Amino acid sequence: MTDGPAGTLVLLDIDGTLVWRASQEHAESVIAAIYEVHGEIELGRVDAAGLTDRHIVRSLLRGAGFTDAAIDADMEWLLAVAVRGYEERCPADLTAKVLPGIPELLDQLARDPAIQTGLVTGNLEPIAHRKLHAAGLAQPLLPWVGAYGSDAEDRNHLVPVAQERAAALHGHRGRWPSERTVVVGDTPRDIECARIAGAAVIGVTTGAFPREALTAADVVADTAAEVAEALAQLSQA
Repeated sequence: MTDGPAGTLVLLDIDGTLVWRASQEHAESVIAAIYEVHGEIELGRVDAAGLTDRHIVRSLLRGAGFTDAAIDADMEWLLAVAVRGYEERCPADLTAKVLPGIPELLDQLARDPAIQTGLVTGNLEPIAHRKLHAAGLAQPLLPWVGAYGSDAEDRNHLVPVAQERAAALHGHRGRWPSERTVVVGDTPRDIECARIAGAAVIGVTTGAFPREALTAADVVADTAAEVAEALAQLSQA
């Protein structure tokens, strides 16, 4: 073991950052799983942007009057049903949903020996992997490190998980240093999870939020090319 990993850890969100409007079948699978496990209950609406799948399920069921104990009793079963449902619903080809410039950006990051690329996403891990494969993005990103909605219900706990996995991949104990970690995401919750972990963050306007909602990020980027430029600047800082 040496003192610590070198280089920059870049942790990318999926929906709104790598792909756009690729969540319909995902959302349908979660709702169908709730109905299969709990019956045709009345569900309200949840501001799901940036939340983990677990958090979304809990919020919906709380809104329907369920206690946390009742939610927890069937949570793992429900999530397994959601994964199964997504495997059945996910289109074979999501390449049209990939945001412009993303394949080139991922290839550029994968070729840079000073960068370790990973994921931080609220998607359950099997759903994230299936989505990336369908979008043609798995090759640059998998089996790279990541943290998923499977790992924690609170998104703010995910960056440290990814940092630990990245450090372990390079043969180190502990976490990848936060001062050399950059999160890239499209929601205020992506920014929040990075800030809590002490990481830098690039907000991207390719999702549902305008530039004005992302000003807490270190940099706000409108395109994949601008993300690459921002990463170069932050890596040198």
